[in-house]
Amino acid sequence: MRRSLLFCMCLALALGGGELAAQPAGAAQPAGAAPPTGDQHREYVFAPTGESMPYRYYVPTTWDGESALPILLFLHGAGSNERAYLDMADGLLMKLAEQHGYIVVSPLGFRPLGAYGNPLRLPAVFGESEAAAAQRAAVAPERRRELALSELEVITALEIVTEQYGADRSRTFLAGHSMGSGGAWHLAARYPERWAAVAPMSGPFIDRETYPFDLIRKLPIFVTEGTGAEPSLIGSRALAEFMRSGGFDFEYLEVDGNHGSMVPMVWPEIFDFFDAVSARTPDQEPREIRLWPDGAPGSEGWSQPETVTTSPGGDRIVTGVSDPTLTVYLPNPALATGTAVVIAPGGALRALAIDNEGVRVARWLNGKGIAGFVLKYRTRQQDAGGERGGPAGAGPGRAGDAPGPGRGPAPRPGPRQEIPIVRGNANPAPDDAALTEVLELATADAQAALRLVRRNAEEWNIDPARVGIMGFSAGGGVAVGATLADKSDASPDFLVSVYGPSLQDVVVPDHAPPLFVAVGAAHFNVTSGCIALFDEWRAAGKAAEMHIYDGISAGFGMSRRGLPVDGWIDRFHEWLVARNLTNP
Repeated sequence: MRRSLLFCMCLALALGGGELAAQPAGAAQPAGAAPPTGDQHREYVFAPTGESMPYRYYVPTTWDGESALPILLFLHGAGSNERAYLDMADGLLMKLAEQHGYIVVSPLGFRPLGAYGNPLRLPAVFGESEAAAAQRAAVAPERRRELALSELEVITALEIVTEQYGADRSRTFLAGHSMGSGGAWHLAARYPERWAAVAPMSGPFIDRETYPFDLIRKLPIFVTEGTGAEPSLIGSRALAEFMRSGGFDFEYLEVDGNHGSMVPMVWPEIFDFFDAVSARTPDQEPREIRLWPDGAPGSEGWSQPETVTTSPGGDRIVTGVSDPTLTVYLPNPALATGTAVVIAPGGALRALAIDNEGVRVARWLNGKGIAGFVLKYRTRQQDAGGERGGPAGAGPGRAGDAPGPGRGPAPRPGPRQEIPIVRGNANPAPDDAALTEVLELATADAQAALRLVRRNAEEWNIDPARVGIMGFSAGGGVAVGATLADKSDASPDFLVSVYGPSLQDVVVPDHAPPLFVAVGAAHFNVTSGCIALFDEWRAAGKAAEMHIYDGISAGFGMSRRGLPVDGWIDRFHEWLVARNLTNP
């Protein structure tokens, strides 16, 4: 912090300014009165130039006048101003600030094209080092001065509001879109000790060859991008791969939007990310624990190595799991509610979507004071010539499908038919011995995870009567399997199926816990399977709630579409609160 202020003072003097202190314009406050809340439009005299600089900020109307609130500095895109983003999407940014209890500061940045100190722009996205070098070399002295003033101006506006409202300096966050994203990258490295976390949005204006990555290695960073935002998308994907492989404290999210429309789609995710960072246990990194230290029983002979690949959207996909683990994500003890959730990602029992259906869920839960435990359960082994143990002739490319001499072309397949579901069992391959085997082993891993959480309940500040399990897709089948088993210390206190129907006959036990289901309305086989699971619970007289989202035909995890399904995890949290399974 001292380095930040010292730099600002020195830069102001070097640029010919008088004193750094700026007096906001506007009505004087009565002595002893708390500063105003809500949407505020202000100006201050920028000392280096003597100009009046506009800035806009929002303070939650529920502020008590004393509490130190978290504060977010938001940087607008090129050619915009301090007003536009707060007005976007019917004031969504201000609504989220009210909901999450944040002060949001939106400065001009000296000029609409000030760029906050970063000279890079299109096409100089990450990976385009030649373009970046050419743009830096072309910066004229007057532009260099403008860049420096832009940087100083946003820091000054932030400092004015921080001081006026007594904001929590340990929870100062930074975000920006497009040009503002480039500014966020620049300021992150300039003042890494100032930010609790940074969220650049659709603007990977960062040079791999010259950027001081070591300065931000431990800084939580959440990059968001739109799938229709090329060429920004190409740079963001390359940057995500680089940062993941480099061990940075980094998360990446793509949404189905273009460069502009993605902005309101990711704002809720950004606030959730910032909340999760605030809720982290101090000085404690997530810890991965082997579930079977002496070797997982039943898979001793498995030889396929575990591999991790990255999807185009930057999410990690894990295959070949033979040594299952549980990764521990604990909330800040001051926020902990005692509730815990074991999270089983999906992937057809062949892979695990460990980020979108695991890590990001755990981080979100941490922001609500809930402990998250990401389960890396055993997945189906695959040999070079096909899947281990698969039935003869099964799978794509079997010989019987190919046309032969005199046989003519293969008949065109008819429309897909959903499988019949009997006794709640939506398993699409009940006769596949290898899948049956791995389902049993994965279920044993889930039970081992639940036991591990309860065994460490005191150390991890968990109520052993508030330990549930959540499963996505095939992970839902794993979660259901653990729930249907005989009552034991591995029985969950609540069950959450997120497009995860049962993969076995459902005989609802007397000890069955409350069930929460979320699924798309048009998810082939899966929607019907989830409805069947819900119906079995209801027929047994057990508590159950189900949310079916129109227009959704596939999994969604923690991704954003700008549709009601984006709020499924909020509905889940409301359900937990309503059932006294967690605190508000």
